[in-house]
Amino acid sequence: MVWVVTEFVTEHSHKLSHRNMNQFLRLHRKVKDCDISQVKSLQSVGVTSQVMDHLVDEAGSYTGVGHMKKYLQNCFDAIQRSSTFHNSDTDALISYMTAKA
Repeated sequence: MVWVVTEFVTEHSHKLSHRNMNQFLRLHRKVKDCDISQVKSLQSVGVTSQVMDHLVDEAGSYTGVGHMKKYLQNCFDAIQRSSTFHNSDTDALISYMTAKA
């Protein structure tokens, strides 16, 4: 099936989201690398539950942070899963090589 554009309408067929609601858009679900590194630093010194509050204080508001707390949590869950998976693979490989030697 081939789609052919026959008409292009430059006006939006819906209202655009208000600037205060941008953090809820799918486009803004990515957590910035600078936020990730800052949160890793905070977690390494024992700050856990106040991480989002710290980011909000620095940004001045929740909308200034650019993402929601849930997106930050999802990001760190993914990092933790991948590092756990990676470490278990490494341990398995070392055990295998040690057994072969």
